[in-house]
Amino acid sequence: MEYVQRMVRLDEDLFSVSHTAEDWDGLRKFIAESNMEHKQQILDIANDTSIKEDEREAKIKTAFADEYKFLLATCYPALRHSDYHINIRCAHSMLTRLRLW
Repeated sequence: MEYVQRMVRLDEDLFSVSHTAEDWDGLRKFIAESNMEHKQQILDIANDTSIKEDEREAKIKTAFADEYKFLLATCYPALRHSDYHINIRCAHSMLTRLRLW
């Protein structure tokens, strides 16, 4: 967030930040759309919310080592992302000035 604040030079009070620690929805979507061996078993583990996320990952890594290596190489990099959503409310005169940038 500090990097973005410096780039746009706006007061920090205008920013609010939230994050998702791990993108399990993205992981499940990737697995579901793949042709991985043991896809359904891996999805069953990924969907098991009765165990903690770290335990789910460890279970997948242990039970399906080859598939886990594939996920690390192909899926995990895409899951590491930062999303910025910007909402601006301003007067008409401010909009005119913004368009000039």
